[in-house]
Amino acid sequence: MWKSSRVFRGIVALAIIVLGVQPVAVFGAGTVGQQTQTEPDIRFVLQTQGGLAAYTALTNTIPLNTVRPLFTSISYDVADYLQGAYTLAGRTDEVQLAIGAGGWVVAGQPPAQSSPELFDCPGVQVGQPAADISRPERALGEVASALGLTNTVTSYYDFRNPQASGVFLH
Repeated sequence: MWKSSRVFRGIVALAIIVLGVQPVAVFGAGTVGQQTQTEPDIRFVLQTQGGLAAYTALTNTIPLNTVRPLFTSISYDVADYLQGAYTLAGRTDEVQLAIGAGGWVVAGQPPAQSSPELFDCPGVQVGQPAADISRPERALGEVASALGLTNTVTSYYDFRNPQASGVFLH
């Protein structure tokens, strides 16, 4: 009799454990999906981390796997864009780079960088100051060249100062 009572208590204890754990498991499973974090929209990334930037539209679409090797490091690897750092060819200077699957490219400097770092002075030949382009523009040219594209049109935007309508150089 003692043995059957012990078995009965074991079954009851097991039932309590199973029934007590089951609601926790179901509740936990229901909240996992709500806690999944999505990657930020590229507009938010650029508005919060961008400074003076050069941008262009290269093509209708860009396979992101094709441009992935161009990045020195990648901060965001999302289905419709890549964003990270890019090192200028043959140099140690880096710019921020974002490339969208829709065919756009944005290269810029972080907001903390000073404006003299915008200009690509090491690449300028003596006596030809008009040939000086910005580091972001040089990065756009290198990305376009790597994709075999020519005749890109570069525009500028200042994420620190969205109401700006142009760049003043002197």
